[in-house]
Amino acid sequence: LLQMHIAREESKFGFDVNEVEEMMKDLTGNHWPNVNIRGVMGMSSLTAETDVVREEFAQLRRIFLHLKDKCFPQEKGFDQISMGMSGDWKIAIEEGSTLVRIGSSIFGARS
Repeated sequence: LLQMHIAREESKFGFDVNEVEEMMKDLTGNHWPNVNIRGVMGMSSLTAETDVVREEFAQLRRIFLHLKDKCFPQEKGFDQISMGMSGDWKIAIEEGSTLVRIGSSIFGARS
């Protein structure tokens, strides 16, 4: 999964759309035959403001659709949007997440 920067926080990292588009130009001709890009992932801002989280997740879905159309139009396997964690997974699913990370809900908080 390509980690995209969607959060308003500077502490979060990831690609922007232009970087992915440039990288995909370099990958034409299958320079990385053992790499299978399946989709995108992103982390929302750490905030209690659900409207902010929802907009960041909606942004990731728009990025996914853009990249699917522009960079992966023939790739049936480009089908994953990973967003949402234990505290915001319901919003993530509403916004199109196909994978959620809910380890804290299962295993408890990190110590």
